[in-house]
Amino acid sequence: MKILFLITFESVRITLVDDDKPINECVIDGDNVRLFPSGVEIVQAFLKYMEKEQKLLIGRPTAERFIRQWKNTGVYPEQAGVHKVKGRDLTTGFPATRNITDDQIRDAIMPTITQILKQGAFRIMSLMRKHELPQAIQILLLGDWSTLSGLKDTLASLDLWKDYEITEVNIITG
Repeated sequence: MKILFLITFESVRITLVDDDKPINECVIDGDNVRLFPSGVEIVQAFLKYMEKEQKLLIGRPTAERFIRQWKNTGVYPEQAGVHKVKGRDLTTGFPATRNITDDQIRDAIMPTITQILKQGAFRIMSLMRKHELPQAIQILLLGDWSTLSGLKDTLASLDLWKDYEITEVNIITG
């Protein structure tokens, strides 16, 4: 049995597949069942990080543009770097620029991505009856965010798998 996660900026599509035939699917986006629109939640997490940790106020369009650009260049650990973010300093009120690293960006958004995946996986798993689930599953990560450093480890370590008595989780990115 396989679980396919297609993770894009706008949505998360999770499909449960057995013998190469889709069994169940759920799509989580802003237009569907309002659990969480993934892109909005990720941008919100970044905005909160910049405000609390960097003391820099940036607008939603700036944050969204930054995250989209970073996603295309900063998700690979071998391309780690420092990025400039412009906004308004919360202590002085003047325009300011902050330098933030890929690790800081990942730390800011990873809890949100983890929550999105956990809720999506729980939703697809709960559609199946416990006795239909095997002890080993294969997860294929696809889409924009599938190469995010640390995502495979985070997904593999979810307590959710233990709840469904799944003992082996094999994760592949494609």
